[in-house]
Amino acid sequence: MSSPSVRQAIEQGRQVIGTIVQLPSPEIVEIIGRAGFGYVMLDLEHGPYGPDTARAMVRAADASGISVLWRVPANRPELIMQALDIGAAGVVVPGVKGADDVAAAATSGKFAPEGARGVCSAVRAAGYAAPPDYWARANRETMIIPLIENRAAAEQCDEIVALPGIELILIGPGDLSHSLNVRGQWDHPIMQATITRVMDQARKAGKWVGMYAKTPETARQYLASRVELLLYGIDVQVIYTAFAGVLSSIRWAIRRVRRWARLTSRVTE
Repeated sequence: MSSPSVRQAIEQGRQVIGTIVQLPSPEIVEIIGRAGFGYVMLDLEHGPYGPDTARAMVRAADASGISVLWRVPANRPELIMQALDIGAAGVVVPGVKGADDVAAAATSGKFAPEGARGVCSAVRAAGYAAPPDYWARANRETMIIPLIENRAAAEQCDEIVALPGIELILIGPGDLSHSLNVRGQWDHPIMQATITRVMDQARKAGKWVGMYAKTPETARQYLASRVELLLYGIDVQVIYTAFAGVLSSIRWAIRRVRRWARLTSRVTE
């Protein structure tokens, strides 16, 4: 399992900041780790890569000293098991619509007697040899994280957070805004009321809250509200924004040089 784990960091009272990785690149994961982030979320729902590439990305995260959350493409037992076997510290489960979906995911992610995760001692997460304490330790340290990203899941959040084996929920405002018919309007009163209600229900149940932010300002707001897990941005968008900013600065500098050249030429005339 990746170390340090998100779960352990939160238990120590830390707010953990990570980002989404959609590029199929271990180097990107390594760069993010060296930049000081606490974890990456490998996006196998939207990213153009599969478990073989993700395995190398998990190794890069381990080498960089950061944890891995793995968003599976669907809520299926074999996909959840595969992510955990490879070494993810937690599995983010998209598309859940209520407590039954989340309960099924939790069962898939825990070994008996707490669940029905398939057993194999030869997988990477078990160190290829499964020491005697591995099974109990895996149940204790790995997390199944439901993604609250639609109206149905938000309306059943009180039932979801009451489930055993669920310690943290992650709110996905992009899909949630579409489901609430306020597409892209993250500041809309309906969105804000829904997010606040979901957070309050999780807190009341003693569960941790994760939130996605797409700007530094919203990230600061969520951290000030004491979310335990912050998911900031997507690698491709961060890179795009950085390069666009560099190009804008270069063009601005060129315009200033040209203006200065025109002004000095008039003076000399």
